[in-house]
Order: sequence, then structure tokens, then C-alpha cells
Amino acid sequence: MAGRKVAIFNCARSFNDDIYILQVFDNSPSGLLVKAYLQAKSVEYFMPITEGELDKAALSRAEKSLTRLADSISLVEKSGQTFLESSIPGIIKPGLVMICCLRSSRRLYQSFARRSQPALTQ
Repeated sequence: MAGRKVAIFNCARSFNDDIYILQVFDNSPSGLLVKAYLQAKSVEYFMPITEGELDKAALSRAEKSLTRLADSISLVEKSGQTFLESSIPGIIKPGLVMICCLRSSRRLYQSFARRSQPALTQ
């Protein structure tokens, strides 16, 4: 994968009796991306955090701030969907609008992927 990013922070967290690898990626100038990965089930959850949210939450990219962020994250279920959520004020809680956007993006990607595949010749 071209342009693959390296996490600026890594730790292990327990959610629902499972151990997840928690990683934070710097998507400057957009913000941060938090990823929780459960290797045993090959499940990933993502939580984008904008620069505006970082400012409101008084967070930076320093290790102390990233540790505070990691400690604030939990895995929550809303309307049958599972999300990462931070308890730090200033970081927006996920909602169903986000799911719709993610589903639309996935459909758009899948549609593009189908159209960009070379036609099979017989």
C-alpha cells in the first residue's frame, strides 16, 4: 500500500474482555485517526478526531496527551453498531450519521472498484 502511515502511538487496551491493539495515526493537517484492532477476530474500529476537536479537548500529539486520549477510549454499542468513543469533552461522540457516511463511502468505493476492473475477455 503506497503511502502507508506509521502509528505515532501504540498500546494495548481491554474492551469487553478482549485485548485490542490501539494505535493513533497522525493525519495532519486533518487531525488524528484512532484504530482499535482485535487480532483474534480480525476486527477493526476507527475513530477520526479533527484538529478542532483536539483544540477543544486540549490534546496535542505529545505522548502524555496521546496516553490521556487512549485511556479515555471505550468500545460502545449504539443502535446495533459498535463504535470507539472518547470520554474527553470536546471530542464528538459517534452517531448514526457517521455510519451512513461510512456505508456510502464503502458503496462508492465498491462501485468504483467494479468499474475499474478490466473486463474479462473470452
